[in-house]
Amino acid sequence: MSTILFDGINHPPAATLVADGLGGGLLYCGTPASGKDFTAAQYADYKAHKLITIMGYENLATDINGGRALGQAHANSFLADARAKRVSFGEPALATVDEHVSAANLSLAMQYQSGFRAGLKAGGWRGPIGIYGFSEVLEAAHMMGNADFYFGAGNRASLPPYTNIWQDNTQTIQVGGSADDRDVVLIPLPEEEDVPLTAADIAAVAHAVAAYKNPADGKDVDMHQHAVDATAALAAVRTLSAQVDALSNAVAALQNGNAATVSTNGGSADQNGTA
Repeated sequence: MSTILFDGINHPPAATLVADGLGGGLLYCGTPASGKDFTAAQYADYKAHKLITIMGYENLATDINGGRALGQAHANSFLADARAKRVSFGEPALATVDEHVSAANLSLAMQYQSGFRAGLKAGGWRGPIGIYGFSEVLEAAHMMGNADFYFGAGNRASLPPYTNIWQDNTQTIQVGGSADDRDVVLIPLPEEEDVPLTAADIAAVAHAVAAYKNPADGKDVDMHQHAVDATAALAAVRTLSAQVDALSNAVAALQNGNAATVSTNGGSADQNGTA
């Protein structure tokens, strides 16, 4: 059975969504004057019930006319609202292009999307950043690598095969007694760790690795003196992360008075806990 989401124009409690058989919803963010933005209590309620929450920015259908600069400005409004309402920056986020776009204006739409995307990333957003629109918008974003997921509007047959969510244009649903859009999950959304790395992301990882000592000779690694291997850099960070997790688990075990074994660099040391 398909997971069905609702378009969060209304603000029903999580229990209502569960009773109506819904898996979550699209929550509008960063446009307080619209009257449809989610509330902090609503978000906390949804997360407590493990519902899917996609954070969306939609001001006007003509938002794309402002190009990259307006996309960045809207990202800042989105971030401020999300931060104030204690939203996890690992959530899926998207900007909307709520109109059909002519071939002549597709580049403008992509400039707006790239500005929104860059603004979110600069502000620390870690989750996948997608786009909402009709088929021509989704196809342009996909061709440019300008989105991590795709929320499609219009006739389902017109949408590309990589569309993650379809806003059903054949029927609406009742959510707590109010009519709302029916959004069908066709392909599960990418998780935070599944988001493809950009060149800027890779550079950030490289600089993070450079902050650690080279275990072979104890000297600082000068990443500017060597070609950056993204795969090796990521592997190094993941190894460090695994070691931190292992140490955290060992500390927890010690605090509970249990014996724990900590493995580092292929060796092991028995740590005897005390009551």
